[in-house]
Formats: sequence, C-alpha cells, structure tokens
Amino acid sequence: MKALTRRHTPHTVPLGARTIAITLAISLAVASARAPSASATTATTSISATGPGGVHLRAWVSKARPGAATLIVINGGPGNSHLAAPPAGQLAPRFQVVFYDQRGTGKSGTPRDDAFDVPHQVGDLEALRRRLGAPEVDLLGHSFGGLIAAAYAARYPQHVS
Repeated sequence: MKALTRRHTPHTVPLGARTIAITLAISLAVASARAPSASATTATTSISATGPGGVHLRAWVSKARPGAATLIVINGGPGNSHLAAPPAGQLAPRFQVVFYDQRGTGKSGTPRDDAFDVPHQVGDLEALRRRLGAPEVDLLGHSFGGLIAAAYAARYPQHVS
C-alpha cells in the first residue's frame, strides 16, 4: 500500500509590533467593555463603497485625531451586521475605527449571484480600504471576521500595517 503524503506550502503573514500591541489592546477593551453595540459609544459618519459584483457596502467611520491609524473591525458571522462586532469604538479617537456591514447583512446589499465566499469578502474589504483612501489598515476580526482578516492579510500584505 502506498503512503499518502500531503504537500504543505507555508504561508506567513508578517506581524509587526504595532499589530500585536493593537490586538492586545483590543482584547482588553473587548473583555472589559459594557457597550450594547459596536458603534454605540462612538460618533460615526456613514460612508458607502462598492464591492466585487457591484455589491453596495455600508460602513461607519469614527472621528479620529489627524494622522491616526485606520482600524477596520470585521464582525463574526457569517450573517451578522456590524452591531455584532466587538465594541472597538472605545479605541477612537486614537484610531479611525471603521465598522461595516458585510455583504448581505445590515445596510449592505446582497449579491445577485449569492457570492458570499471568502474571496468576495476580501474584495469587499479591499474596496472599503480604497474608499477610505488608507494606504495601510489595521484589522480586528472577530470569529468569522478573523478568517476574513487573515485572508485579506495574505492577499494584500502591502496594505496591512
């Protein structure tokens, strides 16, 4: 009987000190937060972007000090709106905190072809980054959002701080 072997190609995503520090800070903020929803404690401005396949995406951006890093919060799910995201709004104004509704949830549109897969979600995140005009972003993914964040970082490492 022939032994089966599995080929493995390692993929690495560089983690800078700032990314690790942000992850720790967010973990502490989320663990101690009492906010009823992700954006309830933060004044935000609503923006729109267009994802792959023309899907309308709705996002909310917190006010931040000039030059603040952009932190995109990616909620878990799939199927939840941004209101299910960790209450990272407490990190504003140190960060420009961005919450968005993933395709087919909340105020965002539903794709006509039922394209809810991770590559389309990554494309949505890239469309949002471009709409924000941010050359680099920090990502906070919760549960399924962590999968999207990791896939985005692997696809677009040049845009992740």
